[in-house]
Amino acid sequence: MRYRHPFSYLVAVICSMLPVGPAAFAATKADAKIAELYRKECGACHAPFPAYLLPTRSWDKIMVALHQHFGDNAELSTEHQPIIQKYLTDHAADNKNDRSGDRVMASLGPDEAPQRVTEVKYFVTVHNKVPKKVIDENPTLKGLRDCAACHREAASGTFDEDDVRLPVRRKSK
Repeated sequence: MRYRHPFSYLVAVICSMLPVGPAAFAATKADAKIAELYRKECGACHAPFPAYLLPTRSWDKIMVALHQHFGDNAELSTEHQPIIQKYLTDHAADNKNDRSGDRVMASLGPDEAPQRVTEVKYFVTVHNKVPKKVIDENPTLKGLRDCAACHREAASGTFDEDDVRLPVRRKSK
């Protein structure tokens, strides 16, 4: 494994000793249970994006409008909705003290509350490196929201550029 920063090795060693592992989705065992609930409920329809990819204000807007969630009714039970909302806002970009959340927040204006991860300026800037035709002309991709198609560790909330593998374009017959 290649480490980009002198302290990266130390951080990797410390993280390997944590009971839950990388904190992209969960920092404690209680968080792990809630993260699993989030992945189950939201992942039933789309990739459950790590909470640090949007600020609190975005998650709040999304969660109060689940009855019309991008054209679908994604309402949650009255029991699960507040639990998942608290999890998302607790781990949002503005509440997560790491480079990923900081980069997301630095790319947004003070009142911006994007509803889609793909609308976050940081996300757009990073993904502008990918040739448009790689995405548009590949029928196996569902667009930039299909994180797992290129990011092998997306399920764990890890989006390291060293782990990116662009999918092979399938020719239609």
